Amino acid sequence: MNSNLVFSYQLLCCSPGCDQPARYRIAAPWSHGASSELKNYGLACERCRADRLELARIRHGRLLLADGEAVGQVDAYPLRDGSESPA
Repeated sequence: MNSNLVFSYQLLCCSPGCDQPARYRIAAPWSHGASSELKNYGLACERCRADRLELARIRHGRLLLADGEAVGQVDAYPLRDGSESPA
């Protein structure tokens, strides 16, 4: 077995029926106390970005937050080489 092999895969857009490579992570900054991260709403290609953002913002508007929990605005974060990079 060759231990020099690198596992990789192509991130795809999460829109139903779309098989295009994802170019954006749709997410919102989330925090609770000392913890913070991006709350993920999915991945989108260039063509589906606006629709995925709209759907994520609708879901975001329905969130019920716990005491001390905060969620920022949903945005599209460009992906770079398979990882996210804040816009």
